[in-house]
Amino acid sequence: MNMNTREIERLKFRRQYVLTPLTIECPFMHNKMNITSKYLLYAHVDLLLTEYCKDDLKLLLLGDLFDSEDPKKDNNQILKDLAEHDFEQFLDVFSNYCGRYVLIYSRQNRLIVLHDAMAARKVFYCDRNNDLWIASQPFVLANVLNLSKTNNPSKIKYYHSKEYHRLSNANVGDTTYFDEIKQLIPNHYLDVNDHKIIRYWPVKKMESLSLTDAARKCSKMIKGNIESIVSRYDVMIPFTAGKDSRTLFAASRDVKDKIYFYLNKHAGISDKKPDVYIPKKLLAEAGLDHHIVDTHIPVDEDFEKVYYENNPFASRFFLPVIYNYYINFSEKVNLPGNCAANGLSYYYSFRKRTAETEDLVNIIGLKRFGFAREYYAEWLAKCADICRDYNISIISLFYWEERLTNGLLQIQLDKDIAQEEFNPFNSRKLISYYLSVNPAYIVPPYYIFYKEIIRQLWPDVLKVPINPSLRNSLIRMLKTIGILDGIYKIKYKLTHACRKYSEKDG
Repeated sequence: MNMNTREIERLKFRRQYVLTPLTIECPFMHNKMNITSKYLLYAHVDLLLTEYCKDDLKLLLLGDLFDSEDPKKDNNQILKDLAEHDFEQFLDVFSNYCGRYVLIYSRQNRLIVLHDAMAARKVFYCDRNNDLWIASQPFVLANVLNLSKTNNPSKIKYYHSKEYHRLSNANVGDTTYFDEIKQLIPNHYLDVNDHKIIRYWPVKKMESLSLTDAARKCSKMIKGNIESIVSRYDVMIPFTAGKDSRTLFAASRDVKDKIYFYLNKHAGISDKKPDVYIPKKLLAEAGLDHHIVDTHIPVDEDFEKVYYENNPFASRFFLPVIYNYYINFSEKVNLPGNCAANGLSYYYSFRKRTAETEDLVNIIGLKRFGFAREYYAEWLAKCADICRDYNISIISLFYWEERLTNGLLQIQLDKDIAQEEFNPFNSRKLISYYLSVNPAYIVPPYYIFYKEIIRQLWPDVLKVPINPSLRNSLIRMLKTIGILDGIYKIKYKLTHACRKYSEKDG
């Protein structure tokens, strides 16, 4: 494929934005808008903007909001609903919605920047000459301000380490490769005029819900989110043998004919793998195809060049996959599935009720990086009492505000060059429902809560097992006879003993 000059130019910092107190020479194709008498917004031409004004209130949405209770509502109608509330009520109502967005709230002397529950559309900020500069990506902000990379030896070591690649080329917490740039993490908003980061969730103790009641609430929201997205966009959903994609398939029951279900073909994938034959069977019974997408195609040199200009640390592993989305699916939106409540599953080997800094650096594998230890110690000092007082699992909040936001969503940020994505689980209210059930229903090997949600949505799709394998059968057996927890405790200690030995060995 030969890319013309305009096409290449359009890919530069695609779908990104910059919010500035001064006029700049913007490094990407953009629309320009005055937000206040002081602040200007530069938004890439492919980033959807929706503005709503009422009296002295201005709401500007960068991206999309979806209403699970009324899937036909568009962005403008949702902003109109939000505008009816004062700011405290606004934050509460705002948590109901799904989407991938940044929302700018301007009223009188207040300028507030918020983002979606998982920080899928990101907010990075820098204090320069007592003014805040804000952008969706650290490298675009560094480009605008001509910032130098960190000189912190621990950070430099991390960004050139095997751990960095293992964590999908992710930042750590609110830190970045530029010491002057920080990231706004989930459950916080940025008060621009006062230069403050405010945690606005949780605000009350997490209520405990029964398995059935919580599943009913979650199933209704996930179904409504998917139907809302499908009402606006041409949708594709990756479908494997796992619990999350099974949930999305069950939730799409009434709109399944409008969705392209697929699997990216990687090395080792064959028709005998559960990720191939299970979705194929379920889709065939529904009269649909499971498309196996071959991502092993040559990457255009111009595309690759812009990809790394946008982010010099972007993943080489995912480059062919992202290019394939650009070539074949740029007009569709992708709906991956990963819930912030999955922390209890992801860190299942962690069995302590409370946590210490050492636990956090161990479970994420960053023990040898001092800057990460310092950040986790500070995060824990701020969150330990909050989690205790509001009845929230510290390990779930850590997964949400660290691993999910940075590691698992970094690929989505790099993928903006090719295609838009929305996660149907990306709603703070929905996540809170997941966190409200007994943790025993969340963790493997049975995934009781996930199966109950699927059962309420479309029970027939549970006739085929989730992630069947000899390993998972063994795990279920060990759980049944009561020794699985002990084995995980031993595994936790051995894993980090091996990491310690490996670090000592260089």
